[in-house]
Formats: sequence, structure tokens, C-alpha cells
Amino acid sequence: VLLDTEDGQAYLWRGAQALPHTHAVALSAVEKLKERLPAEAGLEDFEEIDIEEISEGEEPKVFFEALGGHNRQLYVSLSKSEVPATHTPRLFRLTSVSGVFQATPVTPVCHHFPSLVSPFPYTQQELYSARQPALFLLDAGDRLWLWQGWWADERERSEDEEVVGWTGVGEVRWQAERRAAMRTTLE
Repeated sequence: VLLDTEDGQAYLWRGAQALPHTHAVALSAVEKLKERLPAEAGLEDFEEIDIEEISEGEEPKVFFEALGGHNRQLYVSLSKSEVPATHTPRLFRLTSVSGVFQATPVTPVCHHFPSLVSPFPYTQQELYSARQPALFLLDAGDRLWLWQGWWADERERSEDEEVVGWTGVGEVRWQAERRAAMRTTLE
């Protein structure tokens, strides 16, 4: 939703692969803005605002001008994607800390309705908040992505990690986990 608070215009932009339920939520939100005209959105001086729905690729000049120029490089377009967004990605934590290499599903924080497709159910926080080094496998339906964390240097290690010890055994286990993760991804 893009609000033009000078002309009382709301643009509801719909990307090429926008899912019906996300479009419905955005439409509901812009209709609430039209109904309430909240001051915090800069709409208090209007009696009514107009809503214009715009599909990707059919944007008027004024739309891009409001965003700082006509540059489609400002976002990643899925208009030419051959793979429809009909799959909710799944994320797995890969580890052998229990002695057996296993993939444990990560419950998405952002996905509240499992019956609906959610193209972005995870945040980077799930990756970066894991104790490092860490390995994650993202199943995006048509592609698999293997994410490898970092090996913390001495300045980044907390006291409890130093007690556990970053011995040669830990490094050997990490290399073995990396190999197993790559094999798992390829198979």
C-alpha cells in the first residue's frame, strides 16, 4: 500500500506472484484506512481517499515517482518466474550433537495458518540466533539451499562456550557435519 497524502490517493500494488489471501489482507487494510482516515497516516484533512489497485507491470508514472523514480531494479520481480509461489518453504536445523546426524524442522515464527501458502515464513533471526557454527537446510520446493554459519573467533565466544571447549574434536565434528549436510542436500 502506497499512500499519497497530498492528493488523497491510496495505491494497492499487487506483485505478479501475490497470493490471493495476501491480496485480501492488503485490500482489507487499505479499506480500513479509507474508512477511518487516521491522522497518524496523514489522512486527517481528507473526507475521502481513492483506492487504485495496480498490477505489477502496469504502474502509472506517478506511482514510481512517489517511490523516487522509475527503477524496477529497486525490487526483485517474480513476473518472469517460471515457478509459481504455491509452496511454503521448510527450514531444517542440521546437527549431530546427539551423536547422530539429523535434520530437525524449525517451526516458522511468521506462519500462523498452515493451510495457507506463506512464501516467507522465516526470518534471518532464526539463522543468526542459533548457536554457531550452525547448518540449516531450506527446502523451497523447487530448490534446496544449504546455509552455513560461522566459526566464532575468540572474541565472539561466550564463557559457557569456552567451558565446553573449542577443541580439535569440535572442529572435526563441524567438518563432518558440513560433509553430511552437503551429502544430504545433494541426495
